[in-house]
Amino acid sequence: MKSAHKQAAFTIAADALRNGFQVNARVSGRSMLPLLWPGMLVRIAPLSNETLKPGQIVCYTKQNRFIMHKFLAYTTDSKYVVCKGYFAKKCDEPVEMNNIIGKLHSIRLFGFWFSIAL
Repeated sequence: MKSAHKQAAFTIAADALRNGFQVNARVSGRSMLPLLWPGMLVRIAPLSNETLKPGQIVCYTKQNRFIMHKFLAYTTDSKYVVCKGYFAKKCDEPVEMNNIIGKLHSIRLFGFWFSIAL
């Protein structure tokens, strides 16, 4: 039952981002240490028709999960992007552009929201 709830929450959040709404989510992994810690609350903003800039933290979908990693570059055909977690030893497999659904907007620390300007 727990995985059904997680799947429903993922679907609702992904649909919200695709429709232009911001979403709050809780970090669960360690790949973005020291910026993002497990349990930290983050706000993800939807992508508009903007060009990604190296260093931005993007949110993409993979196997019904959100992954938030640093954007490094577009592939030569611009159909994929290359991303990497700060704490990861190597880059992620190239991500299709249509799987990039948001970017890190802000993080919550000590009860306050702090905007991430990258």
